[in-house]
Amino acid sequence: SRLCWIVLGYGLELIAKLFSHPPHRHSPQTTSTPSLPQSNKKLSPSQSYDFSIARIQYEQQNDIVLQRKIKEVKNVPKSHAYDIKDDLFYKLLPRGGTKIKLLYIPLTMIEEILSAHHDHPLSGHFGVERTWENLRNKYYWPNMKQSVSNYIKSCPECSRFNIDRHKPSGLLQPIEPPAEIFQVLEIDWWISLSKSLDGNKYVLVITDRLSGYVFAKASPTNKAQDTARILLTEVILVHEARDKVISDQGSHFNNELLQAITSLIGCKHVFSTPYHPQTNGQTERWNATLATQIAKYCNENQDNWDTYLPSIVFAYNHGIHNSSGFIPYQLAFGRKARSPFDAPHTSFTFKKPHDYWSEVCQYKNIVIKQAKLNILRHQQVTKQRYDSNRQDQDYKINDLVWMKVLVGRSKLDERYTGPVRVIQVLGLLTYLVQDDELQQFQVHSNNIKRVYPRDQDIPFI
Repeated sequence: SRLCWIVLGYGLELIAKLFSHPPHRHSPQTTSTPSLPQSNKKLSPSQSYDFSIARIQYEQQNDIVLQRKIKEVKNVPKSHAYDIKDDLFYKLLPRGGTKIKLLYIPLTMIEEILSAHHDHPLSGHFGVERTWENLRNKYYWPNMKQSVSNYIKSCPECSRFNIDRHKPSGLLQPIEPPAEIFQVLEIDWWISLSKSLDGNKYVLVITDRLSGYVFAKASPTNKAQDTARILLTEVILVHEARDKVISDQGSHFNNELLQAITSLIGCKHVFSTPYHPQTNGQTERWNATLATQIAKYCNENQDNWDTYLPSIVFAYNHGIHNSSGFIPYQLAFGRKARSPFDAPHTSFTFKKPHDYWSEVCQYKNIVIKQAKLNILRHQQVTKQRYDSNRQDQDYKINDLVWMKVLVGRSKLDERYTGPVRVIQVLGLLTYLVQDDELQQFQVHSNNIKRVYPRDQDIPFI
C-alpha cells in the first residue's frame, strides 16, 4: 500500500513538472509586491504528496488533541460516531441511508490535503463546491467545509484570475438632490465615431443635477480651452455662476485653466472616482441616450449628426424626466413648455397688475419641492434594488486588497493585481491605495476586494 502511494506521488510530481510554467505577469497595472507582507503561503505545484495509510496513522499518533479524542472514544465506544480499527481513527458519517468510515485527518495534514485537491494542476484551482465534493467522501476533520472555503478564499491565484460571479461589494450611496435649479452641474465629453461635415467630433454635455436640463454643444476638439469656453458662454454668462461642477479626472477638466475659472466665480469643482462613472451618472445616462437618438436621424455617412443635435436636446428637455416626474424645461424656467406643434395662446389673464412674478415664484417653489420628493423616492427604490444580495465591505487603513485591472487586459491576464495597501479613506466608498512601488491609486470599493490571509488557524475541535 505504501509503495502504491509513493509511485502515485512520483507520478504526480512528473505531471506537475509538465504543467508548471513561469507565471504570467503581463498587465499594465500589475505590480510585484516584495515589500508588502505576504498574506499567503504558496506551495510548489511540483510538490509530491504522501497520503498513505502509514503516514496518516503516524500523524494521528503524534497529534495530542486527536489522541485525547481517541481516548474518550475508547472509554465510551458506543456513545460516539467514531471507529478505531488497526490503530486508525475513523469518523462514521451517514451517506445515502448507510454509514461510511472516513479517515480522521490530523491538523498537521489538512493544509497539505487542501493544497493537493485545489492547487495542484490535476485539481485545477476549482471552487469550493467541487473541491468539497472531491474530499467529503475521502476524509474527515471538524469544520471541514469551512476550512475548504477559507483555503480557497485565501488562494492568491484564484483571487487574481477568477471571474466574479457575484455583485461587487459596496452599498449604493445616493447623492441628495440640490436645493436649487442649476446649483450643481455635471459635465462630460461625448465622442462621436465620425467627424461631421462641419468638422465636429465632440460634444460637451452639461446636465443640471436637479431638473435634468441638458446643455450640449458640438466642438471640433475637446481641449481644456473648449471646456472653459463652452461652460462660460453657454451656462455661466447666461444662467449665472454655479455652486458646484462635477466631472471626471480627464485632462480636459483637471487643468489650470478650469481651476482658475471655477476659483474666480466661487464654484467648487468635484472629480468623480476613476473608472466609476456612476458618480457622474446623470450625464453618462444622457450620453447613452444621445447616441441612440441621434443615430436614428444620421445619413449613411454619419457625418451630419451635429445638425440634429440641437433638436434632440430640445426634445429631451421638453419630455417628462423619469426621476423628477417633471419636464426639465418646466423646472428650469418655472413655466410649462410649449411645443412648436401647439397652438399659441391668444390671451393671458392676471388677477391683479404685476402679479406675474409672484405667480412664477410660487409655481417654481411648488414644483421644485415636489420634484425633490419624487427624486428621493426614486433613489430609495433604486437603492433597495441595487443593495439586494450585495455585501457592504468596510475597508480600513492598512488593509490589504486586490485591485481590479480595468484597462489593457487580455483573456489570459490576471483580473486583479496586488496586494495593495489602503492608506486613506476618501469617502464612504472611495479609497486611496498604494502598491509596493509607492504608486497611489484612487479606487472605488466596486473595484477592490479583500486579501484573506491563509496563515489563519483552521477550526479544529
